[in-house]
This record gives sequence, C-alpha cells and structure tokens, in this order.
Amino acid sequence: MDPVTISALAAVGLVVVGVISLFVPKTKRPNPKRWFRHVHPTDNQQLNAADVAEFVRIREEVLASRRRELSEKECKRDLYEAYRHLGAKVPFLCHADWIPARPMPLPKPGERAGKEFPLVIEYNPAAEDDRNRTWTDDVVEKSRKLLPRIGDTNTRLRDYAEAVGRIRQPKTASRKKPKAARAESFEDDQFYNGDCYRLLNLQTEDIQPGHSVRLQLKFGICKYFDYLNTTEVLAHEYARARDKKHDPDTGSSRHYSVRHAIGDWLLELQKRHSGSGLCCLTFIRRPDGRLDALMMDRSRTQVQTAMGTVHVRPAGEFQPLSKSPAHYGEQCDLWWTLLREFAEEVGGHGDMRHQIRSTNDLLKYNGIGAMVEAIKLGTWKTYYLGFGFDPLNYKPEFLLCTIIKQDVFTALFPNFQRDFIEGEGFQDIDWHGTEFTEAAVYGYLRENSILPSAMACLHLAHQHREFLLRETENWYA
Repeated sequence: MDPVTISALAAVGLVVVGVISLFVPKTKRPNPKRWFRHVHPTDNQQLNAADVAEFVRIREEVLASRRRELSEKECKRDLYEAYRHLGAKVPFLCHADWIPARPMPLPKPGERAGKEFPLVIEYNPAAEDDRNRTWTDDVVEKSRKLLPRIGDTNTRLRDYAEAVGRIRQPKTASRKKPKAARAESFEDDQFYNGDCYRLLNLQTEDIQPGHSVRLQLKFGICKYFDYLNTTEVLAHEYARARDKKHDPDTGSSRHYSVRHAIGDWLLELQKRHSGSGLCCLTFIRRPDGRLDALMMDRSRTQVQTAMGTVHVRPAGEFQPLSKSPAHYGEQCDLWWTLLREFAEEVGGHGDMRHQIRSTNDLLKYNGIGAMVEAIKLGTWKTYYLGFGFDPLNYKPEFLLCTIIKQDVFTALFPNFQRDFIEGEGFQDIDWHGTEFTEAAVYGYLRENSILPSAMACLHLAHQHREFLLRETENWYA
C-alpha cells in the first residue's frame, strides 16, 4: 500500500473516532489538586437520634464544661512527669526546654530571628510520608465506635469530621459554599477541608550549653479534616471514657483504643495529623499603667472545636492564608496567622483565608498594613511565651502575648466589639477588657471550662507581669 493511501485511511479513521466521541458520555476526571476531598453525602439518611444526643452531650456538656477537670486528671498520669513544667495547677503539657526563661520579643514581620531566639520553624513538604496513611486509617477506623449510627442499622458515619459537620455544623452568617465544596454534604465557608501546618518533628539544641535552649519545629501540610479525625477525636474519646468512669491506666484499653492506636504519647507525631494552634493573650496598656486583658467565651454554635470554653483572644489554627502551595513556605510563620486572627477576632473582619497570595496582598487587607506599622514603631509588642501540647487531644500550641498602647488599639480597631461571631468577650464596664490583676488571673484559672493553653498564657504572663510593664513604661513617659 502506497504512502498516500495510508495517509488517507489514517485521516478517515481520525474523523470517524471524532464523530463517535460526540455521542459517547464523557466521564469527568477527578482533579488531584482539588482543594476539598470528596465525602460521601449522607444528608438524606436519618441518623440515630439517641446516638446524636449522646455525641452532642459529650462534646458540649462533658468536654466543654469539664475541660479543666479532665485536663488535670490526664496530666497527673506518670508518663507526663517530665512535661508538667508549669505545675499541677496549669494542666498544659510542656517540657522545661520549651518555655523560655522570660518572654522573648517576636521578631518583627519580615525580620529574621537572631541566633538567641528560642524557636526555629521550618517548612519541609518533602518530609511528608504517605506511608503513615496506614496508621491514620487505623485511627479513623477505631474512632467509628464514637460516631452515630445511620438509622436503626449498625452502619456508622465514616469519620469524626463528617459527624462534626453533620451534627453541629457551625451556623455562620453566610451559608454560601465555596464552589469547590458544592459536592460536599456538610461543608460551608467556615467548616471546610482546608490545609493546615502539620507538626512533623520536634527537637531541641543548646544555644549556650547549660544556659538556654532552642526549640526546632518542622512542619508539613495536612488537611483540616484529617486533623479532626486523628487529633481532635482523642479529646472526644477521652471525655466519653472518663464520663463512664473508665480510667486510662486501670480500665479496659478498649475505651481508649483511638489513643492506643497513636501510641498514647504526645510526641508520636507520625501516627496522627497534628494541626497546630496559636494562642495570643492580648493586653491594652492604659496611661495609668493598667493592663486590660482580652479573653473570650467561645460560642457553642459558631465554632467546630472547643465550643463553650474560655480562651484567650485571638486564637486560631496555624494555617497558610493562600491556597497555592507555592506560598506555603513563606507563610509558615507565626505573624501570618497572628495578623489574620487579629483582623478577624479583634477587628471584626470576615474570614481572610484564600484571599491572600503574598506579603503585599496581606498588607492590603483589613487594616493589617496599619498593624504592621504599629509593630515597627514599637507601640505594639508581641512576645513568645513558649510551646506545648493540650493533654486531651495532643494538639500542639504556640503561646504568645501582645501588648498594644491604648490609643493605638482604638485607632487600629475602631469597630472592636465585645462579642463577635466566634464568641463573647469578657470586659469591665468602662473598657474593652478585664483588668489583669492577680485576682482576675486566679479567677480565670478556676474556670472549669477554660482551655489548658489559655491557662498557660495567663500563668506565664502573670509570672512575668513586671517585666511586661517595664517593656512598655516609656509609652507614657
């Protein structure tokens, strides 16, 4: 067959294939970079009412209203002996090497930390190991005993994130779903499967042998729902077991099977997706020398974790602001999360995630440029207090405190309200916050619904109160 005939037949074949393809239904290929994972929708399936009531009771009545009591019980276990650095009255797990001798000024935005700064944060996405999926799948499977059944069957919801979303989906002001979440049955603009920085490794090194230590933290990326399914679920299981009088050391291990699946140890980081939190105790410095602290009572309906608990303000998840992985390394910095949380929880602005791509974008949003200017002028000072873990869910937490000059605070946050979408603030009659006195501190520390990380911030700030006052005394000289 000559070459001309071969070419003609090939052309005819292509035309025939093209015509046939017009009548064949096209299958949409899954997008491997899709921002939201697919969760099998079960909205049309009725959940077992008794299971739902029990699930809600554990989350809202036991885990929230007995948070301090449960945390104190867990911290008393012998395996945490080296991690009770803050004492028996502050049930927050931290080693002495993780808490600096005094509050350390956080390097200003855009500045590199000096060698004497006690914290190094490294982002290394290549450190993520897909083999740990075997472990996390085992954790998820063991957690299904905690979840409601579908109707009268023995089939339970797939994972903890789906149960949280289906049963207590945050009732946000806007119910519009992101376009990528249309297929999800329970996601919205406040509850969705975004990316979080996942703690992968923790180690220390001597800065000056025998004197000071630097904490080195390595982060990768995990999904928020994986964090709920392998970390937050630990607190639910613990509260449920304790509510039924099962002791983790003397009772049956089946009541703590999720905890045992990750090794029952806070530093077993490869067996869970440890999304981290950032907690900042904020002070307004008044001309008379008074420090007013911003604290909040977290909403029972507007947030998906730690609802109904007492916490510092602001506080949030350590997450990238951009959805582009190209920027994750740059945004793996405490300032990115801190400024976002100030804009949202103190400034009253909406959720900023996924609106930001670069540092220049950040400075354009919601008065953040003015915040950075105040930081550079020295009328806003932020200090690193330390690092540790919540004893119930093993969540890593950064501890910070910020002091802002009163007139600067008023100028930066003209729309500040005591109450906001995620909770209600505590305040004295004549000002925004509560006077930071010894009586106020111990009053908060006795609150049974207070989070351990908030207790740690209050304890450390009170311990160094005179140092913090000296650092800002020249503001009104």
